[in-house]
Amino acid sequence: MRRVIVTVWCLLMAAGRAFALADAFIYPRPESDTDHRYEYEWKLLQTALDKTIVDYGPYTLGPSSQVMNQARLAGEIEAGSGRVSIFVRGTSAALEATLLPVRIPLDKGLLGYRVFIIRAADRERFAAIRSLDELRRLSAGQVNTWSDVQILRDGGFNVITGHHVGTVFKMLAAGRFDFFPRGPDEAYRDSDEWRDAVAGLVVEKTLLLHYPFARYFFVQRSPAGARMATRVELGLNRMLKDGSFDTLFMQYKGPLIAKADLRNRRVFELNNVALPPGAPTGRKELWFKPLPN
Repeated sequence: MRRVIVTVWCLLMAAGRAFALADAFIYPRPESDTDHRYEYEWKLLQTALDKTIVDYGPYTLGPSSQVMNQARLAGEIEAGSGRVSIFVRGTSAALEATLLPVRIPLDKGLLGYRVFIIRAADRERFAAIRSLDELRRLSAGQVNTWSDVQILRDGGFNVITGHHVGTVFKMLAAGRFDFFPRGPDEAYRDSDEWRDAVAGLVVEKTLLLHYPFARYFFVQRSPAGARMATRVELGLNRMLKDGSFDTLFMQYKGPLIAKADLRNRRVFELNNVALPPGAPTGRKELWFKPLPN
């Protein structure tokens, strides 16, 4: 009996140690119960973590206790406060200098393909555009904290900024600028969300702006963060190999990609000189290519 008790005690102690050492992944709490913008990324993360349990053991995954803006999120992760341990951002040299990226583009570069939200009265004006220089004569709107602001300015665009997506929509409706570039999966969702608040805006149907763009998971630059990053990268690579990455991508992004009709648009290419070194541009399986060769 003593041997059985000792064996059970050892098993319980081992289980306790495993639980204590479980990697804790705390992601940003959504802004509201109807905010599903990052549902795809957290499902991707959960699946990647599930595929690494055999290597790394158990994990915990859940939202932060409170809503935080992007600047605070970055600061909390950098400081290792424990309030949040991972988030998703479009990469930049400044961000990679303070936080550790997992260099696998979560949306396969989709956000680098931009359709435009415009005033309905300007449909013909945009449909007549035939060159990037013509497009540059018009002004673009963006949220001031987004990395796209600098990409567009580096590309020769006049960019007017607001503090929030809703603010940018209102500025566009008021004529403060001419178009609001958004990802194909964002434009229709945003238009539906803001239709009642801001009338007269539509998704333009003929043009597509493209620049290389990567959205990564970011964690703290620390031994614990490095372990998290290595684990997540291993899981994502396993998903790419077994096809589950692409399955989730098309499940969440496919319908709106189709709705945006990317293959039949006039495409303007723009360099992204701000894309940090180390971006996996040579791995074709990591990038979505909606356009015909």
